[in-house]
Amino acid sequence: MANYADLAALYATRYPDHTDANELRGLILADCPQLQNREGVRAVGRAVRRELERRAASPAATAQGQETEEGPWTVEEGHYTWESKKQGLVFRRRVVDVDEMFYAYSSHGLNLSQVQMLHDFGLSSWEWNTLKARLFLQKFSNVFSPFTVANTAPEELEAMMEAKMARRYERQGPLLERSHRNAAVKQLNKLLARQEQKEQRLQRLALELSDLLPEVKYRYVARAAAHVNGPQDLVVTIADPHVGADVKELLNAPRYNQAVLYRYADQLIERVNARGAANVYINFLGDGIESFGGANHANTFLGLNKELAGAKGVKACLEFLSYIVERVYNVREVWGVAGNHDRTSNRKDEDTNGEAATLLFMLLAERYRHTGVAVHFRNDVLVRAVGGICYLNTHMHLGLAKGDKNLADTIARHRIPGLYCVTLGAHLHSRITKMDTDNSRVCHSPSFFTGNGYSSDGGWSSTAGFLTIENIGGGFPRVVDEPLFAEAYAATTQATHSQL
Repeated sequence: MANYADLAALYATRYPDHTDANELRGLILADCPQLQNREGVRAVGRAVRRELERRAASPAATAQGQETEEGPWTVEEGHYTWESKKQGLVFRRRVVDVDEMFYAYSSHGLNLSQVQMLHDFGLSSWEWNTLKARLFLQKFSNVFSPFTVANTAPEELEAMMEAKMARRYERQGPLLERSHRNAAVKQLNKLLARQEQKEQRLQRLALELSDLLPEVKYRYVARAAAHVNGPQDLVVTIADPHVGADVKELLNAPRYNQAVLYRYADQLIERVNARGAANVYINFLGDGIESFGGANHANTFLGLNKELAGAKGVKACLEFLSYIVERVYNVREVWGVAGNHDRTSNRKDEDTNGEAATLLFMLLAERYRHTGVAVHFRNDVLVRAVGGICYLNTHMHLGLAKGDKNLADTIARHRIPGLYCVTLGAHLHSRITKMDTDNSRVCHSPSFFTGNGYSSDGGWSSTAGFLTIENIGGGFPRVVDEPLFAEAYAATTQATHSQL
């Protein structure tokens, strides 16, 4: 910011007849619009009062200072001319050149620094100092020198100022371009660094998986005759299994680990097979793993089985889904979307696609590609039509599903026209039905995962479960909420699952 004392001294010298503080302050503020705020007005007022008091107390010193430091200036044959009393040298520069100096140095013009002024105009230090003192050249000065301002008609001066301003922005074009280029280079370097980190992370993942891939092999797929009264098509949701989570019983969350997860899987298998459907569609709604790196939330690592992090977590989720696919009768398709826990980086801006889920479904597709089980996956929104009903699946963590307006726009854009649309999501670990109309409905599926320290501390709890959906006629869905519970299964199955 300006040195208010120097500014007050400058204007007091320039306008010696203005001894009223308010008048002098008004002159300064008129020339310096950037000071026209509460802080600036007060600071200028204080500086003006102090300067006028100083001059009133020592008029002789003031007069001597004016004569020594500033003195008069004259214009001879189109040149500013005067003698520097300190140096004993004559200053002589063309008026048009001095006008350019005012334009270059003023903050209303190019706003060059003093070093740039000396370099660009070939000025010596004494020339620069005497020029500033004699002609009152300051950062707040006009873009023309005093002689030009005093001897040019107002209309002509206004036109000259407009031309100066046009030159200013012409000159700033290359500066803006260079600044933009520099900023672009910095951003590119950041992106390249992030890409390199991502590639290194994926390379480590590939090395880990190379040891596990021999185990990714097909075993069998169960087939059975449909019940007489069983549905033709049955969609079964699997939401938020968070494979790898190892949670002790907490205030707002029951215990959850691999043994509990497989007890839930046994209940799902038993109940779905009891329905006797001709065709079953497993609908995976994201968050297959608890965490790839152990830091999705600040305390995620506290509820994570360290043996099931990284690539081993993806492998464990593959075995969990395979356990269900190979035991549920008549599975025809497996659908999948990615969740926020399915990323391979702790930072969501480094992995926006859920690469762990992408890898998971690549392995599923490879495992079952010769069995008649089709695998369909998208990281954002997957749309399928079964039994005369449109299913729009998304994990609900992306911006396209946040807020009823965004979600309604996504449904309108991607649904299959003419079919009742059931939008299925997860993410909230809660049963929610909303936006229920005569041709569509949004359902958040209950999750397998029942919470950890993060959710318990936040006061959230849930009951594990899954949904089954079928068309019972008329093109409308029947949605059944199936709760899951861990303690109902006796230790007879525990030995089996401990070997998985």
